[in-house]
Amino acid sequence: MSDKRDVLISKQLSGILRHKATALNIAIDSKGYVLVDDLLKHGRLRSFKTTFEDIERIVKENAKQRFTMEKRDGDGLYYICANQGHSITTVGDQELEFLTPETFPSKEVFHKTTFNTLDAIFASGGLSKMKRNHIHFKEAGNNSVAGVKEYSNTVIYVDVQKAMSDGIEFYRSKNDVILSKGVGETGILPTEYFTRIIDLKRNQEIPFRNRIK
Repeated sequence: MSDKRDVLISKQLSGILRHKATALNIAIDSKGYVLVDDLLKHGRLRSFKTTFEDIERIVKENAKQRFTMEKRDGDGLYYICANQGHSITTVGDQELEFLTPETFPSKEVFHKTTFNTLDAIFASGGLSKMKRNHIHFKEAGNNSVAGVKEYSNTVIYVDVQKAMSDGIEFYRSKNDVILSKGVGETGILPTEYFTRIIDLKRNQEIPFRNRIK
């Protein structure tokens, strides 16, 4: 089985499970799970002659652990979900771990972006979840930015402890992505929680304090 084919199938799975299931009339529950049989019947996966074994292998071997597949006792059928990244509003937070200062003592999390988006971020007042259900972060630590995608040339660090103490909710997905909806209905994590911004190409900090409104 070609790696290229697996990548194409994985991209289709991500697109359907995160964003398009409802629009494609594929039933998705409030936890984000879809019946594997329903996926296999859909044209987007049939075009690759996708089999159950293909999906099972992709779930198991995906380096970023994007998916979870389970067999349910009730009907004996297999279901699959994306572990994070949803824009489908009916998918809730039930499968996510709610974080507290006690369960998540790390001081910082970081968000990957590009230098060219910084103006828009500061103009809007902070990081936005945009069309997704959450803003995405990773836990800061040793080699924490290793593997950052090439186009993500800038990293914004956030004081997660201060944000949590101010009532902003954070969650952890099954594949260790840290998620937040931001402040209330705004969907924004304000710039006041930014601690530092790093230009990865130059390996240096970008001054930003004078840009906070």
